Amino acid sequence: MGSGSTYIENQTLNSPVPQPSPPMRKKILFIAANPENEARIATDKEYRLIKAELERGSHRDSYEFLLPQFAVTIQELIRAIAPKPQIIHFAGHGERKGIIITNEQNQPQSLSLPILQRIFRPLKTFTELVLLNSCYSALCAKEISEFGMYVVGYLQPISDEAAIGFAQGLYIGLSRGKTFEEAFNDAIIVLLTKNTGHLRGLGTSEENSILVEVWRNGEKLDL
Repeated sequence: MGSGSTYIENQTLNSPVPQPSPPMRKKILFIAANPENEARIATDKEYRLIKAELERGSHRDSYEFLLPQFAVTIQELIRAIAPKPQIIHFAGHGERKGIIITNEQNQPQSLSLPILQRIFRPLKTFTELVLLNSCYSALCAKEISEFGMYVVGYLQPISDEAAIGFAQGLYIGLSRGKTFEEAFNDAIIVLLTKNTGHLRGLGTSEENSILVEVWRNGEKLDL
């Protein structure tokens, strides 16, 4: 009895101490489309810059980029959201009642509001933030936000330089462990400081900031 008890005690003492599981990293899905017959936009540059900003921050290990989609079709989009990303970043063209992706022939394919609702409804339990970095995307942001996620959109056309600057500011904040609302403030600071005048049709910094809207639960937030 004594030797058996000692064996069990020794086994217990020598057993490795369970280590806590590392925190789950938030997944970022970057999707883009640059179909023919549309103005060319620098989606590849946007991806490189936001990825670089995230990797500079002290909280870079809290995030991971999924495989980016630079000419996304609807089939590819459905496959790309399967890993349940917490952040979805769309870079491309928009219209007042939808966003534009591409088809197999690299022609424009519009995703209307009803289609966007079908796409995003199943994501409501895990997706936290959607950035629609495209022109006229505010109405889409409102509709998607009804599923409980933060969604950023624009009321008016926006230049490449302004859209990329805004995105850089957002990822600077996230990479330093800030909440989305705090990171959004960083994004506005970069937009107004470095890109004033690039938002088409408006001249002042105050007017520029109004062009960017954040929606959640179908309500516009005052950030």
